Formats: sequence, C-alpha cells, structure tokens
Amino acid sequence: MRKLLAFSSLPTLMTIIHLTPKELPRYANELRHFLRDVFDNPTMDIVCNDELLAYVVVLESEQIVACSSVHVREMTQGETRFLGGVIGSVAVHPNWRGKGLCRSLIHALETQMMASSVDVSFLFAYVPDIYRACGYQALEMPIHHVDDTTHTWTSFVYRGGMFKHLSQRILLQDNEIDFGGCVY
Repeated sequence: MRKLLAFSSLPTLMTIIHLTPKELPRYANELRHFLRDVFDNPTMDIVCNDELLAYVVVLESEQIVACSSVHVREMTQGETRFLGGVIGSVAVHPNWRGKGLCRSLIHALETQMMASSVDVSFLFAYVPDIYRACGYQALEMPIHHVDDTTHTWTSFVYRGGMFKHLSQRILLQDNEIDFGGCVY
C-alpha cells in the first residue's frame, strides 16, 4: 500500500510504503543495500520472519531515503502477558537526517502496531533524544532475550533501550521483561 505524505520542511513529495512480509521480497535487494550503506556493515541483512509485522520505507524520486521495521511477539513481565513490538533497523540516509523522517517512520510503525493491538513498543537507540521526542522513555528494567551473536539466552539492562506504552497495559519499572526472543 502506498501513502503520499508531504513533508512541510521538504520541497518534494515523498512516498511512504508500508510493506507486509508478502510484499517485502519486491524491495529486499534495495533495502539490503541501503541498510548496509547507512550502517556501514557489509553483512547487515533484512529480517523477514514470522514475527515481522511490517517494513516502512520512505522513497524520494523512487530512491530509498529511510526505512525501519517492526517485529511483534508475546512477551511477559512476571505473570503479565502482553504483545510487544520491537522496532529495528531504523535507517535514514545521511543526506536526509534532521528532516523529520525518523519521526515519520516511528509514527507509521506505531500506527500499524496499534492496529494490531500491540501494547508496548520497544527500540534500541544510538541517538535516544530522537525517540524521546516521539514519547519513548528509557528502558531501565532488565530484559531476558536471545543474544543474536551467541544464540544464548541472557539478561541485562540495555543502555539505549527505550519503550512506549501503546495501550492501557503498564510495565513495572523494576521487573525483568521476558522478550521471548531476540532484539532487532
């Protein structure tokens, strides 16, 4: 599905595309190259698995200038089960930074998460101030997750971890969250 959005600070009309897992293969190679360039990581790849809700891609003149994804799964905190969305691969081309694209990506992903009854959105940030402006707060409780490099379960407080409530379910500030899988 394509949605046209005009960014008031930009002179051009940009396109935001919401890609479902079925639509992702059409853009997979372009996204892979974009992520590798932006993160300067030749092995970075897109993650398309059963947890993927969507990739959101911003195009300007049919070129990718920003993208991000969200994966959704059931998580627990103590006896409380909730649906968590993990935002990952937030990437904005260096020439387009500071123009509100990250905020637009986050808003688009949150809209999709709320439509899917996600209770809490999580992300892991290199630049937390950008996400604070979108209503995210520091994740100070430990998370239990699968470390994607060692493929083992681990628990720790991730510096740069952030969360935002999207429903009435409220996380407790001092209880570990079982992520039920990896971080993205």
